Amino acid sequence: MYEHLSPPTHMDVPAQRQSTGYPLYAPGEQAPAAQDYAPPVSEDTEPRSIGRRRFLKLAVGGAAVWAMNDIVGEVVWSDTDTALTTINRETIPYSTDEGWVVIPGFGSRHGAGMAALLSQTLNRKQPIGYFNYATSGLKMDDIVREMSIFAEPFDTVSLYGHSMGGPTGLEAARQVGKPLNRVILNCSPFSMFDARGGEMKYLAAQLAKKTHYEGDFASTYLGTVKTDIDRHGWRSTFGSVWGGIEKTAHGPSPKLVTSQGKMLAGFDLRSHQESYERIITPQTVVRFAAPENFGRDKTVNDYSSYINYYDFFGRFGVEVELIRYKNGSHADTRHALEALKPYLRQRY
Repeated sequence: MYEHLSPPTHMDVPAQRQSTGYPLYAPGEQAPAAQDYAPPVSEDTEPRSIGRRRFLKLAVGGAAVWAMNDIVGEVVWSDTDTALTTINRETIPYSTDEGWVVIPGFGSRHGAGMAALLSQTLNRKQPIGYFNYATSGLKMDDIVREMSIFAEPFDTVSLYGHSMGGPTGLEAARQVGKPLNRVILNCSPFSMFDARGGEMKYLAAQLAKKTHYEGDFASTYLGTVKTDIDRHGWRSTFGSVWGGIEKTAHGPSPKLVTSQGKMLAGFDLRSHQESYERIITPQTVVRFAAPENFGRDKTVNDYSSYINYYDFFGRFGVEVELIRYKNGSHADTRHALEALKPYLRQRY
């Protein structure tokens, strides 16, 4: 039905795979099964010893927090619903051709700032919906429900995917069923295997094996305090306990982060090709934004991600254009939208 586009000629997939060690997938190749992927053991996957005395103090402090884990966790991360907030709602009766949805990435709670920057970049005032994730954990059913309600008045939907928000938004859009007008993928991994670094590769393999860890306050606290010890040396037990609680309470919810990781590990966009034929049309415009220097992105391998998205959308005859921005790093919304301004201000 569609002409399958090949990747750009300057992209030498086998050579890049050999030089980086990343499991890139050339067009037509199937990604290996998650359980067959065993990341190499390296310094960043081996736990560092913190010493017997330090471990004892850490265990004592950790046990105290673990004892009140349920109480603290419920107080700090008690949100129950993921919701979508709309800005420029008053323009909906006059802008039914396209509605924008902003999907935040891994570890992010909401996309308010991203939506504000997108609104400034567009050449007209348009309805933009952005997600606020529940700290108690993220579920695809909630995202689909909220996106369906938002998309109802519009003929088409456009997506701004921030990092992991790219595949999350595409999967939700597939289930909603509205045609896609424009898709912006800002350093979005195609799958968990596009994550950079041995530690993330290890996490990818473990999550893909369907681990059942749900994340809680105590275990996140232990990791936070251990990181503090490794970086700054040991302080008093009280100081470490209090510092760990403070950092953990103000950081990303472990239940949210764990649920996002599981969600990304379970994505397989290629397995739903027939469903995507309903929403990806020859008129769909796709842009992949990344730093001018791929090495500045320490979170996602933008090269492999771009190649995988190029292959995926190429199956529907849609070309993915690579947009490089200067001075930014991973999923830098401000720099990405500045580079994308000429495309966003065109009417499609």
